[in-house]
Amino acid sequence: MSAPTERELKLSLPDPDELPRLLAALPAATAVLTQDNLYFVEPGAPPERARIMVRLRQERRDGADGRWLLTVKSGSQAVDGYFVAEEREAELDEATAARIAADPSALLGVGVEPARWLTEEAGVGALVPLGGMRNRRHLVPCAGFLLEVDRTEFPGGVVEAEVEVETERADEARALLLEVAERAGVRLVAQTLGKFTRFRVHLAAATSV
Repeated sequence: MSAPTERELKLSLPDPDELPRLLAALPAATAVLTQDNLYFVEPGAPPERARIMVRLRQERRDGADGRWLLTVKSGSQAVDGYFVAEEREAELDEATAARIAADPSALLGVGVEPARWLTEEAGVGALVPLGGMRNRRHLVPCAGFLLEVDRTEFPGGVVEAEVEVETERADEARALLLEVAERAGVRLVAQTLGKFTRFRVHLAAATSV
């Protein structure tokens, strides 16, 4: 069974301190999410599997209890900030999520589509935790798009900010965001790397010190 394709425009703020100015130039957010992410990798994965993203996320909306999501992304490609990837995602109950956090080997046997794909189609036989990061996401409806305005805390104290838009109308979304950025007096540029790749870069830098 083929996975849903995620198509997402990502534009980065080179200066994350400008994020409040960008938010002030946008319509009010309808929700603010706190997302705590834990990543897993396959030990000694061959090149064709090393880029698979496996993530357990606890997502809380405006301070509420929230939900747990298991997400697997593969085959990611990016051109000028427009990312296309296969995404498999399932919601987990809290007990299952806690079991995975305590014993990563349990992830491959939870019986949901992302885990089934990892074992049966990707051939992943084991997973270990790589580390985690926190993302704070403002959901902003704007001109027919739902903007996800993110402030992400990476390992080593690195903070980055960006805007993501899931859309097939990338050119329209880009023009809208650049217009808003100009009005706000901030700069947006095409993101070149996804969050998982940047997480690994910052983690490596933090652990090499």
